[in-house]
Amino acid sequence: MVLQCPSSLRSIEDIHEWLNRCAIAYEANQAGENLYVDLSSLRWVSPIGCSVLLASLIRLDQAFYLKTSIPERNEMDGYDVIGYMERMDFFKFCPEDVRKSFELSLDMASYYNRNRNNKKNSLNELTVSVSDEDVIALHHSVREIMKDKELPQNRISDITRIATELGNNAIEHGHEDQDTPCISCIQYYKKRNKVEIAICDTGMGIVHSLKNYVSYTDNDDIVRQAILTKASRLIHQERGKGLVDVKNITFTWSSDAEFYVRTHDSIYRIHNDDIERIEQGSYFFGTYFYIVIHT
Repeated sequence: MVLQCPSSLRSIEDIHEWLNRCAIAYEANQAGENLYVDLSSLRWVSPIGCSVLLASLIRLDQAFYLKTSIPERNEMDGYDVIGYMERMDFFKFCPEDVRKSFELSLDMASYYNRNRNNKKNSLNELTVSVSDEDVIALHHSVREIMKDKELPQNRISDITRIATELGNNAIEHGHEDQDTPCISCIQYYKKRNKVEIAICDTGMGIVHSLKNYVSYTDNDDIVRQAILTKASRLIHQERGKGLVDVKNITFTWSSDAEFYVRTHDSIYRIHNDDIERIEQGSYFFGTYFYIVIHT
């Protein structure tokens, strides 16, 4: 079976479609078989798209041998998707067989050895965290990015806290299922006055993590409790406040914030006092958070 990537991995709907395709491919193939990943149509990728692509390929690589077709280069687009992926450190963390497919198909040395524009004050490249110590390092990295943005100190602390809470949540869920890593990316767009936060894991997801610990009517209700209440499988350890705090911080600062999560088989938009299921699809591992805060 061929796992075909959409032409764009920019929006929450794009990544939902990609994860649906990953789910179908995962069920259709036997463990240890070759899985052909066709990225040839990929033209555009955003921080959330790059994060989800990396996380999903790492998860699929645990089960299959990945054979990858790379994005076709089209100079007419005025946008080099492979260059963006390299700038985001995608090739530093992607599965070895994926990276080799790129290197066998293209002179990647020209990307690896180029002089990058200094983006340290606006971009936190893809970060892979597997421990609490890694989340602490993410905390310091995000604070460093935001400190020169002429934002009030409390706003910088807010963004840092969001990243840290979601990072801790991802590490916790990742340890529940094959020790899958937390993948994160934070980008500040000065001209557009917004911050994008993308943090995900490929653990069992919110529904499977909580369903034995809460009373619920359906899967949507489990997700609702995870986001809007202190529901947690570790409630006796006073856990469960993290996602509530993230929601409160997000909307206290930016009433028009966009807050999404893709988990189990659905994508949800999170509002200040409720969640809204946008689309339902097929189950794939993980929880994928995407927050846009307008500064």
